[in-house]
Amino acid sequence: MKKGFLALICVMAIVLAACSNKEQETKEEDGVGFELTGDTIEEAANVPADKKQEIIASFEEYINAFNDKDLTRYLATLSKNTKSFDYNEQEESVQLEFEQFDTTRTVDTVTIVKYKEKEAQVFANVGIARTEKASGQSVEVQGRQVTVLVPEDDTWKVSSIYFIADTAPHEQ
Repeated sequence: MKKGFLALICVMAIVLAACSNKEQETKEEDGVGFELTGDTIEEAANVPADKKQEIIASFEEYINAFNDKDLTRYLATLSKNTKSFDYNEQEESVQLEFEQFDTTRTVDTVTIVKYKEKEAQVFANVGIARTEKASGQSVEVQGRQVTVLVPEDDTWKVSSIYFIADTAPHEQ
């Protein structure tokens, strides 16, 4: 049971991260231009101040809507025009997540690491604490995440997520 629960936690951490593109690009121009290894986090120098504020606010709304378990708000943070995940599948999986688990994401070191007019990549250290409502079993994982946001409908929307765990999930 514990092994199955831990495996489910790992899978859900990835699914909840809006599922990264299965056919990830290898060219820096098309894919994530930031490595999820190392200790140096450098902020992109070319981000206009107004865009920086909009992008960070959109990222924070994505995290807060999830933590508030507000499905409508959370879905509003996701792009409907991405090849990285299926919007309807995300709606179903996140709804099930909210029904079956108490999950909280915490973030720090939120930094825009790459910026173009049509895309921003936001790095953050992410903690995920998850408790199964039925059994009370809980698990935590820490990792690094790059969230790719794109301008859509006059705001920045989550287009894809790249997450790597720094720690193995551990039960609480």
